Amino acid sequence: MEQITSFISENPGLIGLFFVAVGALILVGAILKWQWIVGSNSGRVRTDIIGRIIYKLFGRRGFFIFTGAGICLGGILWFVAMTFLT
Repeated sequence: MEQITSFISENPGLIGLFFVAVGALILVGAILKWQWIVGSNSGRVRTDIIGRIIYKLFGRRGFFIFTGAGICLGGILWFVAMTFLT
């Protein structure tokens, strides 16, 4: 465990790349309608007010596309901030 924490503290930009990978997986899964990503239409998606607005405007699939894109963007911003701005 100590090796992992020291590796992450030496390379903080890798956390951003992890979030880019997770976001890309959600984004591709939503676009290709993978059931283990978007699930069935009978299940509820618990969201905040912005998520509810996106869900009502674009539907379940659009919600997951926005979620994946947001996670990717956050990961890219984290990677850039930790790699080039520190």
